[in-house]
Parts: sequence; structure tokens; C-alpha cells
Amino acid sequence: MCIKSLPYAVMRFAPALKVSFYQRISIYRADDLNYFRTMLRLKSWFVIQLICTGLLVTSLRSQILMNTSGNITIESYFHQQGSHVITKGGSKSDFTGVVDFYRFNKIIFYSTLGTTTEISKVGMANWKLARIWYSIAPGIRYEAADWVFAGVINHDCIHRIDQGEPLGSTWWNAFQFTIGTKESYSLYLLDYYRQNQEQSPGEFDGSLTLSKFSRARGSIVNGRNHSYDYYFKLRLRYLVYSSEKWFSYINTDNQWWVNQDRSTEFKGQFSAHLILKGKVNSLGMFVRSIPKDTFKKDNEDGLSSLGIRILF
Repeated sequence: MCIKSLPYAVMRFAPALKVSFYQRISIYRADDLNYFRTMLRLKSWFVIQLICTGLLVTSLRSQILMNTSGNITIESYFHQQGSHVITKGGSKSDFTGVVDFYRFNKIIFYSTLGTTTEISKVGMANWKLARIWYSIAPGIRYEAADWVFAGVINHDCIHRIDQGEPLGSTWWNAFQFTIGTKESYSLYLLDYYRQNQEQSPGEFDGSLTLSKFSRARGSIVNGRNHSYDYYFKLRLRYLVYSSEKWFSYINTDNQWWVNQDRSTEFKGQFSAHLILKGKVNSLGMFVRSIPKDTFKKDNEDGLSSLGIRILF
């Protein structure tokens, strides 16, 4: 077949190929077909992102970064009120990693990966994996002199390990926007207090986060097993002490989840931190208390914990 006849052959056999393709797809269940369509959409967006990335990176005003930062926390509960999945003596670990891919002027394209693992204690010596929560949040942020503006697409998924999940696991996607002072972000906290060795006490920092959830319809894009519509988070941080080797601060986080029926869930917590400055990374300890929590997906009402934290 000559090259000139290729377009004619494609036009002639394309309808048959299309029918054959959909006949093969029709043997799958509706859920599988929706999943297949979703993956096609995700591939399309991925290709578009690669094209945009190439255009931005080739610009003279852009810079490939590949910087990594984050924190690791390990904590153990020593006080509780009421009945919880994590009983007295249970523990919790968090990992948050941030990768800055590239910069275009003052805009940074980055992604955040977070995992939370909860372990409950049954009896005197038996430990049981209770829950795993992971999140992926690609997005962009704009760095001003003292402020940071960030926008991400946040994907969260929760797996209950200790109990059955008749309706399956829970996940959601949300468009999230955050504005705050630089030192309210763990990303800038370490470098700031390392460079400013003797800050006077009384310095306040804060951030505000707003999120809009996609409606849960059972697909990867929409989410499943949740009824949330909006999310708000207010963080305040107060510097208590700072010296050449140490710094200490108090942190408060207040979070609200708004359901589709306009009912709300709330989590209020505060923590005190003492951090030892290192040349590259830092190590610290903290105490955390949750006096009020009505969040159904991860309830810690009345719990208190003691833990260590690594900043890198």
C-alpha cells in the first residue's frame, strides 16, 4: 500500500474499528467503563500538563528546582476521653513531603504527598493497624515578600484497616486555596528561624485555607463515601522563644467541614513545640491536645499526645 492510500484506508476502516472497540468495551461493567473513561481524561490532562511544562521550562525566566522538604512526626496518645478507635497507648505517625519542580518568575509548581498511619493498642501487648490516610496535592504557589498564596487540587483517601468497609474506602477531591505568612508554613519555618537566630518573642503568624469539594459520585474524579461541600482551616502560630540552637512556638489549628445539608463538623487542637536547630535538618518534640472534635472521618475528641518531629 502506498503512502497516499493511507488516509483512504483509515477512513474506510475507522467505523469498523470503532464498532469493534465499543463491542469489546461493552463487556465490562458500568463501573469499569466509568473508570476507563476517567483514565482517558486523566491521560489527556497529563499530556496537556507536559506540554505546558515544556513551554515554561524552556523560558529564560524559568528554573528547574527539584527541591525537597517536609516533616515526619511520631506521637503516642497518653490521655483520652470517651471511646475511640485509637485506645489509650495508641500511636500515630505522619509524613509530609513537598517537591518543588520548577519556578517561573515568582510562581513555583510543586506537589505535596502526605500519609498518616494510626495504630491502636488492644490489651497490654497487642497492636493493631487502625487507619491509613494518604493525600496528593499538585499545585502552584506565589511567593511574595512576607506572604504566600497557594492553589492545589487536593486528593485524599482514607482506608479503615481494623474494621470492614461495606461501602468501600473513602476519598475526595477538592480545589484548595491558601493564603498566609511564610512562617505559618512548615516549608519556610525551618529556614527562617535558622537564619534569624535571635527573634524576639511575641511574633504571630497565620494562614487561612478554603476548599471546595467535588460531589461524591463514586468515580476517581468525584470521590466516594462523603457528603462534604466546603472546608475551612485557620492556623495561628506564636513564637515563644528563639536562640542560636533552639526555638519554641505554640500552634493552633481550627478546622470546619461543611456538609451538603449545611451541617458542620469541627476539629480544634493546639500544640506546643520545642525544636533543636540543625545545620541541615532539625529535631524537636511536641505535645498536642484536641479538646473538641466532631469530624467523623478521623475523630480525636478529648485526646492528648506526646511526640517527636523531624523537619527536613
